[in-house]
Amino acid sequence: MKPLKLFRQEIFSPKNKTAKQLTGHAGEVAVAKRYKSDGYTVVARNLHVAKNELDLVVRNKTHIVFVEVKTRHTEADVPSRYGRPADAVNRDKRARTIAAAKAYLSVHAKDFDPPLQPRMDIAEVYMTLRDNGKDEITDIKIFPNAFGAR
Repeated sequence: MKPLKLFRQEIFSPKNKTAKQLTGHAGEVAVAKRYKSDGYTVVARNLHVAKNELDLVVRNKTHIVFVEVKTRHTEADVPSRYGRPADAVNRDKRARTIAAAKAYLSVHAKDFDPPLQPRMDIAEVYMTLRDNGKDEITDIKIFPNAFGAR
């Protein structure tokens, strides 16, 4: 019998994606690049565990970081009608992300030698539609340990 596959990593294809999904993907790509430039290694993207998802899993020498990425379109210096992107990470979303991270660690913690300290970050990505009709990432804000100690 084949072992049960606990995780499913989604391979992104722009075909048949909504504008919201394309925006989210662009934000995740930008955040992954930001973490890479800060010396992290991308371990996984869009990792699904049952009904839970980890947008981005990165690591450095000391931490394994589970990143929830929230991307919003904004006009220059005009607040979004939906509030800050991080506001969308409510109690339920935090609980689902923590459950997915715990499931990930239950399988992969032994893969890290020395052991890594887990951390939950939130990344806010701001996009603006430019005059040429193309979206541009105008800002990325990363909030380390945004979920607090658990």
